[in-house]
Amino acid sequence: MTTQAGDIFVYEGKSYEAGSLPLEALPKHRLPDFESSACATDCWRGYVGHWEIDAAQLWLTRIETFGPLEVNGGLRVLALRDMFPEADGRVLAAWYTGKVYLPQGKTIPDEDDGGGVMFLPPRHERYCVLHVADGTVIEVETLHNI
Repeated sequence: MTTQAGDIFVYEGKSYEAGSLPLEALPKHRLPDFESSACATDCWRGYVGHWEIDAAQLWLTRIETFGPLEVNGGLRVLALRDMFPEADGRVLAAWYTGKVYLPQGKTIPDEDDGGGVMFLPPRHERYCVLHVADGTVIEVETLHNI
């Protein structure tokens, strides 16, 4: 099994790839069938969400997919207005309550399976954990992994 690509989060001016997937918290009838068009083994869910945390709110800014949508730079970009008619460049993730783990520090090496192949997502020295309630960041903590 291939390590899966994470969503992209911009927080305090830095970009992070993280395994937190706020779009998955939407009711399934609100989501296009991304998986049916997945053609990359590192992204079986069929999309990568792009997010920013601005003024303590979680915003969806872009969705890249492998499906038959508007082509942009080799990837296809879903028009946010197709899913969210109220979208004006970005969408407040008011549906999302959960944690976003942003990896920080060095990668912690894991043991491999003996064949030199790594299947687990990399671990990091620490994580900035954003506690989100209805799209609003209500707490920020640092989690040390060592």
